Amino acid sequence: MLKRLESRSAPQQEVEPEKSGDYLYFSVSDPHFTLRRKAIAKDGSTGDIETVFDTLDLPHVKGNPEVAAAIGTPIVRLSDNHQKALFIADVNRTERPVMGIKDLKSGKITEILPNVCGAEWSKDGNSIFYSQPDSLNRPHIIKKHSLGTDFKQDQVLLTEPDEAFYLDLSQTKDKKYTLLYSNSKTTSGVWVVDRETGQMREVVHKRQGVRVFLEHNRVTYM
Repeated sequence: MLKRLESRSAPQQEVEPEKSGDYLYFSVSDPHFTLRRKAIAKDGSTGDIETVFDTLDLPHVKGNPEVAAAIGTPIVRLSDNHQKALFIADVNRTERPVMGIKDLKSGKITEILPNVCGAEWSKDGNSIFYSQPDSLNRPHIIKKHSLGTDFKQDQVLLTEPDEAFYLDLSQTKDKKYTLLYSNSKTTSGVWVVDRETGQMREVVHKRQGVRVFLEHNRVTYM
């Protein structure tokens, strides 16, 4: 989703609106976090304000403003068609966030999974790639989850047994690939997953002392 929405906002602060797809998104901390949007018409006019995500609505919060404010700013990512949102929030304030899926048509939170570090959508919005921590709170495994299925059935894409490394994932700016990283302080390994086909391959093998950041320009990796 929008990178600026992942940074913490001061109370009563509204983040500058940002266009994504056919919507104008903006977040407010008042003092609990709320993400809202307006649909953009063809003539450039905007529709009514719609709430995409509000920490006050989380089942763990139960409508308590003080609890909602204590959670801080979650990570929120929208599916490509802007019909679903995934969120990662430290609802129990234990540094063990939960991940949830919200259907924006019904307004309902449909799935919740504990202990998630990061997540990205597939192209069709029917699957999610996500990472989870080990007992040391080190992201050590990345899985693929198909919406509506049991999380126990999720496909393991990558594991990292070396405690000097941690796993991370991100999406390329052209939205073609999900990047899976295994990083230490000095060394990186990188895999790419095609967001449309789900095909995964290694593109950077670990070489001691070489750290890598990749981006895709529709033709090659940089």
